[in-house]
Amino acid sequence: MSAAQAINHYNERDGVEKIFKSGKTELEMDAIRAHLDSTILGRHIVGFVALSIMAELKKGMSATFTETLPGGKTKDYRPLLDEYSVYKLLQAFSTIHLIQYGDKAAVSEVTGKQKLLLRRAGFAEAYSAPLPGYCKI
Repeated sequence: MSAAQAINHYNERDGVEKIFKSGKTELEMDAIRAHLDSTILGRHIVGFVALSIMAELKKGMSATFTETLPGGKTKDYRPLLDEYSVYKLLQAFSTIHLIQYGDKAAVSEVTGKQKLLLRRAGFAEAYSAPLPGYCKI
């Protein structure tokens, strides 16, 4: 293998290791204490899903964002990771709640700042596309 291939291979491995380290530190997935194999398997599945979401969130947070304003002007934003940790960003969304009544459900108000943060992270559809069975309050 050439030196360039070795460096490329190492960089791919480094990204995976960073994601797992993130799971250990930010999602507290370092020790699994369980007696049943099914519990351990369930924790691994939940951990994998959480790490997948975390990786996608960090990917969106590391991208620059350009927004087109009314009148055709554009505004450039630096990556969210320059301003927020994942924990701090999730705290900014802590006031968003799912409200359920009977067989209906709705999402509470999403503020303008929260909508901007979702767009900057690449999740604009999170508040704009209702799910089946949901209604707007």
